[in-house]
Amino acid sequence: MISLLAVMAAPLMPASWTAQETVNVYTGTYVVAQSKTAIRADLDQKAAEAAASFPFYAKSIAEGRLVEAMTFCETYEIDLQADSWSNKCDALPPLNRPIDKSVTTWQGDGGPVKTRISRKGDKVILSLQTESGRRVNTFVFKPDGTMKLTVSLASDSLEEPVTWTVPYKLQ
Repeated sequence: MISLLAVMAAPLMPASWTAQETVNVYTGTYVVAQSKTAIRADLDQKAAEAAASFPFYAKSIAEGRLVEAMTFCETYEIDLQADSWSNKCDALPPLNRPIDKSVTTWQGDGGPVKTRISRKGDKVILSLQTESGRRVNTFVFKPDGTMKLTVSLASDSLEEPVTWTVPYKLQ
């Protein structure tokens, strides 16, 4: 499953500012604001809970695949422009896309990945769709320079999407 996440954070921005006025306000480096061990433990627990609905002979396989897909970035480098953004997650190549709700397709490790990025107020939503499932990353930015990333992972194999949140702070 896709391990790319996209992030932005909003340090002290008046509510009356427009998207054009906030260009580069979100630009910067963000790091996880919680223990990496605690985040990983939470993700592993959620994977085990989601795999519990599988038949006994498939539980360990399902849980392993979920753990592999349920990733988080320790550091993001973000560059937000009026109509586009770039983010770099740890050592992965940067993701550069327009913020226009259009669908772009690129070649991922497991095949084609359809990507769409939109922005709604203090949120940026990145949707990734592959043959094996869908991942939606919702980034919510706070005036204090923190950001919460909520991820929803869905697949035909899962009874319901698996959702988790990772907190970040501007470095």
